[in-house]
Amino acid sequence: MHPLFVADKPGSVKKTCVRCGLLLPRVEFSRDRSKHDGLNVYCRVCSNRYGQILREARRGVALETARRNANDAAGVLRYEMRKRNAYVGENFSLDEIYERDNGICGICASLVDRKDASIDHIIPLSRGGKHSRRNVQLAHRTCNSRKGTYIDTTA
Repeated sequence: MHPLFVADKPGSVKKTCVRCGLLLPRVEFSRDRSKHDGLNVYCRVCSNRYGQILREARRGVALETARRNANDAAGVLRYEMRKRNAYVGENFSLDEIYERDNGICGICASLVDRKDASIDHIIPLSRGGKHSRRNVQLAHRTCNSRKGTYIDTTA
């Protein structure tokens, strides 16, 4: 008999969890066809706990990547467009647009603090607009979010 199996009573077999070391009935182990006995090496409790730890670790990596890329908003936008096979257009930065528009929001016409600045596409990319200097303007993040995919026809 395999060393991880112990006969408790005739007809009932227990298995030891590799992670917690507890001797548990076989029903406490998930199925895993790749294993020789058809059962996972971790009990259900340990498997769930390990899965939760992995999900939290992946979430942490994703958040760190998002924070790192937040400093390069234009780069993130170009990446997202390439992912969707969209037209990438001209290469410019938020700083260039900030200087060009003299720090004035193109939506509400008030001064924009540098840390609250974002690039707004006058004709949104989702509506067929291009990622070019002629189609972008400086905007507050809140103004840009509020505008969404709306196209201002009064301009």
